[in-house]
Amino acid sequence: MHVNTDKKQQLDAHRAPAIQQDAYHRISSSAPDSLGFPTGYFVIRNLATGRLWDVCEHNTADGAPIILYREKEASLVENLRDPDADNQVFFVDYTGTLCSKPSGNAIDVQDGRLVLRHRRPMTLPFPNPYSHPMPRFAYDPSTGHIHVRFSCDPSYAPPNSTPSLKWKEREYLVTSIPSAKRNTSLINTATEFIFSSASRFASSVKSPLTPPFPINTNEFGEFDLRDEEVMEEERGEEGDADDNPEDRRDIRVLSLPHTAILGMAEGGSRKARERRRWEIVPILRERAKSRHSFTA
Repeated sequence: MHVNTDKKQQLDAHRAPAIQQDAYHRISSSAPDSLGFPTGYFVIRNLATGRLWDVCEHNTADGAPIILYREKEASLVENLRDPDADNQVFFVDYTGTLCSKPSGNAIDVQDGRLVLRHRRPMTLPFPNPYSHPMPRFAYDPSTGHIHVRFSCDPSYAPPNSTPSLKWKEREYLVTSIPSAKRNTSLINTATEFIFSSASRFASSVKSPLTPPFPINTNEFGEFDLRDEEVMEEERGEEGDADDNPEDRRDIRVLSLPHTAILGMAEGGSRKARERRRWEIVPILRERAKSRHSFTA
């Protein structure tokens, strides 16, 4: 007995949504948790500066830095956004890895900085700086913190070294780094002194005004410790300044003892707390009546 072709097609069409839904649930149940991030595309905004995570200069090379930069596109509707702003858009893939939209490359941590990482074949001894599991980024909406979870020692010590588990006793937290307006008064004073001395010297030998050596004003710039080495609570009022007019800010991953993380949501200055807090704003597939965001 032959089944009518038209009737069979109708039955298949009727069953298709149920089959697709069942497949979706099976895939979803086996997929890793999004670790606090929304599904789909989103931008990551720092609450202290209002700047967004940004793949520097649209770079897709392995090791390209992830920085904070002013928002390039205000629209949160995907088909209304300028594609040139996609370097500020991220997503979590089916493995639970945080990725950049334009290249699809993963976000990794290298020397305390966020970088773009190409997927690589496994090389021995594994893990190593070249080939290792990608870290997992987890967002906590209650605090606004972004935690980094490693599945192996992020220092990737040589295989002949003594194994250490100290990295498991640490918490890894993403923060922005303040940038104070550069004080040029010292540079100007030093430059004036050099020119004045050169002028007096030239007058004494009755020769044209020529400085006795090339003047490089950069030599009189401020000497700064690495910002990530300064505990947020120890910066003081001057170190807390973030009034540099430049669009860029840096991002660091702080390595902290478990005990320190407990009081960080409320401890330290308000500015320091805001630098550690992030807003995850989903990119909508179509226009919505109101803006929805994951906030602390």
